[in-house]
Formats: sequence, C-alpha cells, structure tokens
Amino acid sequence: MASQDSTNSPGLIVGSHVSFTSRTAGEFYVGTVYFYDPENASFGVDNVSRAKNVAGYNKVEGHYQFFLKDIKDLTVIRVPPPKPTTNTTKDDDNKTTPGEESFSK
Repeated sequence: MASQDSTNSPGLIVGSHVSFTSRTAGEFYVGTVYFYDPENASFGVDNVSRAKNVAGYNKVEGHYQFFLKDIKDLTVIRVPPPKPTTNTTKDDDNKTTPGEESFSK
C-alpha cells in the first residue's frame, strides 16, 4: 500500500503489518499493530524488527508504543483479512426457508 501521512493514519488497523521510521532515533521499524488510539494519536506494535542505517535488522522483544508525531514514512504493508461473520445460534437449526416444511420426529 502507499505511504500514509503520519498525522492522518486511517490505515492503522489492529493486526496490520506496518513499517515506519522514528523521527527521534532515525531507526526503521517493521511490526504488527496491536492497538491504535486516534484520540491520543498513538499506536503500538509488536513482533518488531528494528534497523539502524548502519546496522542490519534486529528482532526485538516486547511491545513498542509511538505517537504519530514522532514517526515518518508510515507505510501499511498488509491489512488483516476481514473476519467472516457467521450466525451459529441454536435457533438457526430450527429455521426453515419459505415453502419448506419442518418435520419433527
């Protein structure tokens, strides 16, 4: 997906895979969004890989929280597929379609 403006990030959905650069440390991050709070303009990532300009990628432990104002070049790499909605209530077993008879034994 295309790069998002870090001050307006509607693409941040829990479960999305994102990459961005920290404005303060200049480090490049890749991870999975585990929360997004548009009111506070913050989000958190886990399953994080971090890279500095000189070094390679390092897998880092834990969860990281960022404010949108502290990042640049935010890119949503992959959005999670929508969860299927299924109605599996017990009442569904007793329903019939129009014109169909229901027989009980």
